[in-house]
Amino acid sequence: IGVDDNKFGSLLKLYIVLNKHYNGSVEDAEKVIRNTIHENNGVYASPKEIIFIKSLPHTEVGKVDLKQLK
Repeated sequence: IGVDDNKFGSLLKLYIVLNKHYNGSVEDAEKVIRNTIHENNGVYASPKEIIFIKSLPHTEVGKVDLKQLK
């Protein structure tokens, strides 16, 4: 999601729910995610923050609730 930033206007914050079968560390997952983003999209698309959570919040309709994430 995009979050407001006084210096840059808006920055990318990434929320990740790891697969329950993932056996690696959170640090390893973050490295792979950052490297994949850099290789495929460039540095400009790099998230300022990566947050690992157990599950995403949803609205009553079933959509991801972005307001709760912000």
